[in-house]
Amino acid sequence: MAQTEFYAHNVSAFMSKDYEGAVNTMETGDDDFLRIMVDANAPPLPELLSVDPTNQTGSGNEFESGVVIVSDYFDVVRFDVGDMLNSDIGGALWHQALSGGLTNAAVVGSIGAHDHSFGQQLDSTSFNVLTRTFIWSVGGIKYLFGGCGVDEYTLTWDGGDYPRFKASLISTGYHNPLSDHATIVLPALEDQLIFKYLQSRGASLSWTGTPWGGLYDAAASGRFMAFSLSVKNNLKVGGKERQPNDPVITDADGNEGAVQNRLRRGKREATARVTLRLDQLEREKKAQVSKAINTGLLVSFPGPKIGATVARHTWTGKIPKFRVLKVTPDEMDNEEVVHLDLKLYKDAVTGGQVTGAVRNDVATSILALPA
Repeated sequence: MAQTEFYAHNVSAFMSKDYEGAVNTMETGDDDFLRIMVDANAPPLPELLSVDPTNQTGSGNEFESGVVIVSDYFDVVRFDVGDMLNSDIGGALWHQALSGGLTNAAVVGSIGAHDHSFGQQLDSTSFNVLTRTFIWSVGGIKYLFGGCGVDEYTLTWDGGDYPRFKASLISTGYHNPLSDHATIVLPALEDQLIFKYLQSRGASLSWTGTPWGGLYDAAASGRFMAFSLSVKNNLKVGGKERQPNDPVITDADGNEGAVQNRLRRGKREATARVTLRLDQLEREKKAQVSKAINTGLLVSFPGPKIGATVARHTWTGKIPKFRVLKVTPDEMDNEEVVHLDLKLYKDAVTGGQVTGAVRNDVATSILALPA
């Protein structure tokens, strides 16, 4: 355990403020990166795939011999980034997961507050997802990883003080040692991005459905107990995405291998679960049995005020159309509750199953360098 903690505490993590102009076109400017402190798995290292034919018939020997390793591709790199929910990287990775167009607007009457709204990438447009560049540094091991896309984004709130998010990312395998980029000046520790953490106090959850008599405010009713939402892009990697024009790169040790030249989504999936305090009415069960389509589910978590205004840093998720798929009675913290597993449907107006929004103090994008 001590070695694990030592290792984790000595890792530095950096995320590009902006998206890559194209997959594998890494951000390499001297002010492109934010230093971030997050919950993450061990930082990845490039791994060269290989073919080992020594176990094939014909060696004429009981033992494997005549080892031949054929260099092929650098493997894709997988890592997770998570934390208590915030309007900074928690919001930025929320948009990256959906990859739809970003609309920025000033909040009327709240100077310095800005709304950023977005949906899922339309299924009639490019299948390529938005990508960023990450840098992992531990000791003398310092690598840039390009072509990092969000494979899955999950928000969870279990009734505690703070909701949490986790983004599972996949890189194409494109990488360079940091020493190859003399122009990159990484932020110092004191320049760590200070997150604006969001909380459960003031959270909202509402939707519209016939079994509830129209618009139903679950938070105002005092029944809102827990929530989870997951959006998965099912990114295509490995053998499914090899192309003749995939670029060949050489790592710091002179090992040569190809990397995939695109990062495309597969069939997207979105799931959600709502947990409510049980009451004496049967609205939720009626909603499941009737198979009724309900609309306009909105969940949001607020945070600190933005400047001197009444506006607050906020994360928002919206589900335009859904059906209650399953109703499960349960117990949570010695209270009777009911879990609603939702089936999400494509909405004709937004073109997807989910939309999102972030409110913060950045005008033209969700992230900005620390002042």
